Amino acid sequence: MGKRRLWKAYFFLMVALTVSGYIFPFLVSAEPSGQEFEDVALIPLYVAQLVGLFGFAYWRVIGTRRIWQWIFAASVLETAWMLYGFATTDMPPVELGSFFMTGVIATIVTLVALQMWALFSYAFRAPDLWTEAT
Repeated sequence: MGKRRLWKAYFFLMVALTVSGYIFPFLVSAEPSGQEFEDVALIPLYVAQLVGLFGFAYWRVIGTRRIWQWIFAASVLETAWMLYGFATTDMPPVELGSFFMTGVIATIVTLVALQMWALFSYAFRAPDLWTEAT
């Protein structure tokens, strides 16, 4: 029971981070980065990831197992693209400090790894859940 509580808390954390990630740029005036279309195009995937995380955290069947396998594959590709883009861009400003950037990277990698594990488990490792649904 405690395990599901942690996943539920993680789900709400990810919802808050996703929503704030789309609202925050409207509150801060910044110059266009050229990635606005990419951000908007990824909204359906991010919503699907949150729905899958909800299904895993609350142990509910949503859709079919095959759909979640495809969403997991798309999530892995999007994560690889994000990490590639992060690795090939210019380094952040020096005034942020390497310790701060290391902490940010460690936090992001941890959050994404947990999300990938939850989506993988929901799509591939929850036979009891999916047999109950059929």
